[in-house]
Amino acid sequence: MATSTLGSVFESIFDRVEVTARARALKAFERQRDVCSYDFVLALIRSISSEPERSMAAVRRAWEALTGQTVASASFDAHFNPGMVRLMWELFEKVTQPVGRSLRRRWPRELQRLRDVLICDGTRMALDKALSHVFAGTSEGQAGLKLLGVLSLDEGQLTDVRAGAAVHHDRKLLRLGELVAGALYLLDLGFYDHSLFAQYDDADAFFVSRLKSHVVPVIETIAHGVIGARQAVGKRLDDAQRYRSIVDVDARLSAPDQPGRTRTFRIVKVAVPCTDGHDHWTGEHVDCWYVTNLPRDEWTPRMIAALYRLRWAIEQAWRQAKSLARLDHLRSEKPAVLFIFVAASLLVWALGMIAVRELERERGVGQVSHERVLRVLLAIIPDVTRTLAREPERLHAELRRVAGMFRREGKHPNPGQPRRLSTVFETVQNEAQRLAEAA
Repeated sequence: MATSTLGSVFESIFDRVEVTARARALKAFERQRDVCSYDFVLALIRSISSEPERSMAAVRRAWEALTGQTVASASFDAHFNPGMVRLMWELFEKVTQPVGRSLRRRWPRELQRLRDVLICDGTRMALDKALSHVFAGTSEGQAGLKLLGVLSLDEGQLTDVRAGAAVHHDRKLLRLGELVAGALYLLDLGFYDHSLFAQYDDADAFFVSRLKSHVVPVIETIAHGVIGARQAVGKRLDDAQRYRSIVDVDARLSAPDQPGRTRTFRIVKVAVPCTDGHDHWTGEHVDCWYVTNLPRDEWTPRMIAALYRLRWAIEQAWRQAKSLARLDHLRSEKPAVLFIFVAASLLVWALGMIAVRELERERGVGQVSHERVLRVLLAIIPDVTRTLAREPERLHAELRRVAGMFRREGKHPNPGQPRRLSTVFETVQNEAQRLAEAA
């Protein structure tokens, strides 16, 4: 594992001079006589792994353990302010910047033709009821926060995170920004929008989404799978038609932003095996319908169904951020405190993913346990933050000491389980070979 890379990231992110300068520019403090903003940031990170609860008092205890000093609550709590929110989010965004050392080189050749795989999804967290007027929950009188993120499979990081009230629909929080031509966007039903699909298509980007059950496209051309194909052209793709286990058609979908107009997209159906909680086949199948603009001559319906399973990566990311980096341990009624804790958790998770990325470059994608690596990082954070605060010149030596732990503990115990990336890659390779032989 390239500990020099991890060390360089830590040195870049936790640079005392730069962090202090940005804290001053963002008005994260009025004076630093009692509490240095740099040590405050380290205490936030340290408290995630060393304190039993997430509160301002817990961060203060972490700061006292880190610096060997004591401070009045009022002097310390004044650092929980909007300027510190912006500083912590800047640090998180800095960690997740593209590094230029692509994981795509470890993908199958067919996937390497994609510029990236970008996966959109959100997660919700309950808040104190007193905040319901600011962050309305999904139930009346309840409060909740929703985070919406885009995960780059190439970078192994969240490239964009937005926050809003839990009551907001995912589609409303989605910020398209500059779409990446040649990248594949994977969307769940919370983002289902024909106009959005058209925007991806117009930007020369690809997308795959589940087809909503109440949407009934009109068949334009049939490549495979519709019984009585000649009579079905021009008719609705509904239960009146008879289908084989795999269906591949082009169909027209309405464009809500352009009344009376339609867009033609590819729609496929694959009978997907049903599994239990341990990923064992139950003996049954469920028909899954997908809408996409991936070209038919390169991507079979089975490949598309396999690609959609990559959405599991962002579901895993949110779960890890909650269960290990304590993202959802939000017990304050002050919005600034909430967002500081959220940013600190995301920062710790992102640092763990840097370690994962370095291991995956050595071992291959899908061969590394993200959870185990993150647990190792959480275990060493007290020592690393102490080193950064007192002896920063020893940081690389400290990380070399724990490099063996990352290598030993990071090995995935079951890399062949059906949800792993390796099984998706295997399906893509096998289908590509079958496609080549058929040609």
